[in-house]
Amino acid sequence: MKIKSLSFDLWNTLFFDHSIMYSRNEARVKYFQDVLVKNGYDHKLDIAGAMQYCWDHFEKMWRDKHKTLNARELLILSCEQLGVELPEKDINDVSRYYEDVILDYPPILFEGVSGTIPELAKKYKLGITSDTAYTPGRVLKQLLKLEGILEYFRVLTFSDEIGCSKPDPRAFGCTVKLFGNAPGESLHIGDNEYTDIQGAKNFGMKTILFKGAYEREEAPTAADYRANDWNELRKILLD
Repeated sequence: MKIKSLSFDLWNTLFFDHSIMYSRNEARVKYFQDVLVKNGYDHKLDIAGAMQYCWDHFEKMWRDKHKTLNARELLILSCEQLGVELPEKDINDVSRYYEDVILDYPPILFEGVSGTIPELAKKYKLGITSDTAYTPGRVLKQLLKLEGILEYFRVLTFSDEIGCSKPDPRAFGCTVKLFGNAPGESLHIGDNEYTDIQGAKNFGMKTILFKGAYEREEAPTAADYRANDWNELRKILLD
């Protein structure tokens, strides 16, 4: 069956984030700390520890229930862990900062993305199927626009907007339904064997495991293809 549409994971497939994410997280900690101090709390509260606790909880929910917590939910959980209370206005303010700060500390596109995506859009319908956390789909769309590639994606499926995350079949189903073709006519590209590859394969899609963000390990995969960089993706998809 001929492939008509391509679905991309966003993190570690379109964007690489392993270095700048630490500066972004430090900015979140500092902003939250300033708001707590403003409300009379000790500046020595272990905010970083509370946020790590929240992230561990996030990953458990993501793995076990296929649901991603958003910035507001993670902030409220941090407040509970620290034993603090904030006015609703400050909850809204910190949550918004958590969401938007990625625009000040943006991840970088992998080499080859900006040149390859327009070419792929001439041959396939393109979409994104991505899980979210602190950064919602609303802001990720801004990031894609700033990088000049938003216009090439016909379908944008973000977990915070549809209420479930990969590998839940509803995530892939939403993307494929909007493509308007059969699952077997769609191919998903992602870096995670469990969420991207197994999830998409279980839904009936073809898959490419992308390992550009990691060591070039040769671990077993259920993917139909594997690529270590965007040059290899080009060869698979355009040659």
